[in-house]
Amino acid sequence: MLRNWMATLLGTSLTLSLIACGLLSAEPCSPPDVATISSKLWPERKFKDVSFSHKKHAQEYGIACTDCHHVFKDGKNVWTEGQETQKCDACHTFAKTGKGLADAKPEEKKLSLWNAFHNNCKGCHAKYNKEKDTQAAPIKCLDCHPKK
Repeated sequence: MLRNWMATLLGTSLTLSLIACGLLSAEPCSPPDVATISSKLWPERKFKDVSFSHKKHAQEYGIACTDCHHVFKDGKNVWTEGQETQKCDACHTFAKTGKGLADAKPEEKKLSLWNAFHNNCKGCHAKYNKEKDTQAAPIKCLDCHPKK
């Protein structure tokens, strides 16, 4: 679930850059070194957008592209490296967040953009911290989202 969230986050950031690369250059381009996770699904936010090093996650941390990027068909991720990515909120369109999801239907929870982001990134970070007996990967709100 955490990996799905991370996939959604990275997909959102990379989609715009890959589209721009395709429009501006005949040469294939690499993903950005830094990705920013943002959505217009929430016009008012308490926290700033999240920026992170895509390059470190992919190269240094060894996160597989499909841990974050996905296109599900028949319950299976059919996205492969090199295919176009799209913004996460192209599919994850349910806007409720946090406690507001408590009585959401299962399909709404699955399509929740908030769940997609938080379950993937935060879950991956928590798993890493537990496996490595560390607190190096951020899991608290303000670790990733500075207040405005």
